[in-house]
Amino acid sequence: MASAAFIPGPHGSLRLGNGIRRLYHLDAHFRDRWQVCEDKDFKAIMASIGQPINYLNAQEWAAFVPKAYKDYGDMIKELDIKI
Repeated sequence: MASAAFIPGPHGSLRLGNGIRRLYHLDAHFRDRWQVCEDKDFKAIMASIGQPINYLNAQEWAAFVPKAYKDYGDMIKELDIKI
């Protein structure tokens, strides 16, 4: 039998298969039940610091991260920032 694949994370690992279902369950939970981006206090705080609210679901976030990583890396190189 083949060994299971895992996605590492800060609080343990998700087993691929079950983990993917859990990821989408959590994604729906944050969006629908908690309605994080619809909270009036959250909106007020974000507006006070000039930060737009751009909720990304799990799939959108997975696409966003590599692009942002590259963009910030390019900017760091262009500005010759030493880290």
